[in-house]
Amino acid sequence: MKKSKLFKSIDDRFKEIGFQVLDEHDKKCSYIRYYGLCDEYDIIHVINIKYSEYTKGYQIESYNACTFDNSTTNKTSVPLTDYELKLVLKKIKFLVKTK
Repeated sequence: MKKSKLFKSIDDRFKEIGFQVLDEHDKKCSYIRYYGLCDEYDIIHVINIKYSEYTKGYQIESYNACTFDNSTTNKTSVPLTDYELKLVLKKIKFLVKTK
């Protein structure tokens, strides 16, 4: 029998919508989700949440990793849904508390 949690963590909520945690540090967190048919992925959606010393605040990047070019810094942006944005903002609040 599977135990149900009273409160789900932010990472568990990301897992419910298909994201996996890439890495997590004090001031940075990354999530990844794969879209596509069978073994070939058309879109690899990456969300980076990182603290910027320059702006003294957190930055959110949401992009398609398949279109990332190492020779330039151009990335194709992927918009976030309202639920994904709410989760990202909750994660930022969590990272601020744990600093």
